[in-house]
Amino acid sequence: MALLRPELLRISPIVPESWDLAKSDWVSAEETEGNLITLNDGATYYSAYDIERYLDKVEAEMDAD
Repeated sequence: MALLRPELLRISPIVPESWDLAKSDWVSAEETEGNLITLNDGATYYSAYDIERYLDKVEAEMDAD
């Protein structure tokens, strides 16, 4: 059984610019699909599902009163 040597794996470190680009692409795709919502021009993103759950909860509380 051969042991894995780290130098053979050739894992490159994540470059901050690459991470930012990948994150930006992912956020853009999720926003386009309606999975993420921003209310302040991208400073904060919210899951559309979580917002819908919160609004359902508030509506149920209002109906209970």
